[in-house]
Amino acid sequence: MGLSKLTIAYLFNPENDKFVLLINPKSLKFSRKVSYTSDQTLGRAASVNRFDEHAPSNLSFSFILDGTSIAYDKTETVEETIKKFEAVVYRYIGKIHQPNPLKVSWGNFSFNCRLESLDYEYTLFAPNGEPLRVKVSVSFTNFITREEEKKRGMAPHRTCLT
Repeated sequence: MGLSKLTIAYLFNPENDKFVLLINPKSLKFSRKVSYTSDQTLGRAASVNRFDEHAPSNLSFSFILDGTSIAYDKTETVEETIKKFEAVVYRYIGKIHQPNPLKVSWGNFSFNCRLESLDYEYTLFAPNGEPLRVKVSVSFTNFITREEEKKRGMAPHRTCLT
């Protein structure tokens, strides 16, 4: 078995709409958050925190796109690679009125998500000004379909206060 490559794919058509990283990231940052509502009734000595929700999980990482042919054989410019990447993760899809829901996978790790942020830091240029290397930083937020919500018993319900 060869080296596993991190893949970002359209959740509902992963074989056709995907972007495979040629250089894997050094690390992945996965975070979860619990939200509470603070009950600040007048006359109370302290506020009472009540569970509100499990906020969506987040995944973030950085990776390098290299157009120097040092890391891998150059078949396209950095700008062409960025266009292909954005076609998968960023492009607005008129049919669904939003960007694609995605699946980030690497080895045994898998995360259904949507792109939250995308930053480019150009770090190397050819003498003519052509970008040769760019550091791409991405952040994704968890995506769950309504059907999956129902299967997991996560559908909204009335909250009872005690």
